[in-house]
Amino acid sequence: MAARNVTRAVVSLVALALVTAQSPMAWAGDTSVAEQLFSEGLKAMERGDFKTACESFQGSQEADPSPGTLINLALCHEKQGKTASAWGEYRTAAGMAEQRGQSERVELARKAAAKLEPQLHKVVIGVQSSPEGLVVRRDGQAIPSATFNREIPVDPGEHLFEATAKAKKPWQKKVTFAANNAVDRIDIVLEDAPADAPPPGTSAVPGTIEPPRDAGGGSDGNTQRNIGYLVGVGGIIALGVAGGLQLLALSVDSDRKDLEGQLNRRDCDKNGLPTCTDLSESVESKKSAANSNQLGAIVTGAAGVLMIGGAVALVLTAPSRRSGKPLFVPVVQPGYAGVASAFTF
Repeated sequence: MAARNVTRAVVSLVALALVTAQSPMAWAGDTSVAEQLFSEGLKAMERGDFKTACESFQGSQEADPSPGTLINLALCHEKQGKTASAWGEYRTAAGMAEQRGQSERVELARKAAAKLEPQLHKVVIGVQSSPEGLVVRRDGQAIPSATFNREIPVDPGEHLFEATAKAKKPWQKKVTFAANNAVDRIDIVLEDAPADAPPPGTSAVPGTIEPPRDAGGGSDGNTQRNIGYLVGVGGIIALGVAGGLQLLALSVDSDRKDLEGQLNRRDCDKNGLPTCTDLSESVESKKSAANSNQLGAIVTGAAGVLMIGGAVALVLTAPSRRSGKPLFVPVVQPGYAGVASAFTF
């Protein structure tokens, strides 16, 4: 039992290292990527390729958030007929612009949102009782429980609604919404699932691993040592990721300092130079990105140190007995994939 619990902990630690290695923080504040994608989005809009344009504006916004980019993304979604998405993006852009003191963009975004609001199609997710572990998704995205039994905007077209809960049968329904301002209702009613226990060797929680049972009723020190080695590898990976994030933070901060220097010594709005507002936005964006990557480096580095310390303790305290055989198991979760290892004897 103890060996099984330790194995579960190792799986979680290795998964954490893999997720951190793929963290999107490494792309935060990448203004060159944002500028390239924004330019591609404008060209796609001019030729009427709204699908490509929306994807480009979305990528630009993720790389370097800006009210102007978000307004263009909202306009693109409006052209696609995605009125709810466009309405929400206009309102968000207005809030961002207001925080940055960009009054013209605030007024533009608010007027565009107000124009769309009477056209919004809405849906009510009816939930009369909430069984334990209830999760409702629309097109794969979880819907906050606070919106249940309330009117929420939805884009016209076909959508897939799904619901799951503990001890209940999975439920799903496809619904097509018209491009009008009507209100539809979808009631979630879940049936009880059979009381059959899951098959031996499987886990009741998707994406987790149930380690193989020990046929001999126990384990020896080799299991603990092998686990220690695996934890140590995870710690080294985490430290490597932390170092990468730290270097990126220093690079972004250096760019920020260069931009501040330009802002201090340039005569803005002349000779084709960027405006003071654009330079100020870039400085703030770089500062935010540097701070995010610095925080990521600290958290990941601390996790790596803890993992290496735990690995040393596991190896040094392991009793000396016979060796075991490793078992490598794929781990698949939303947002990452990897390989975990357990040991049998």
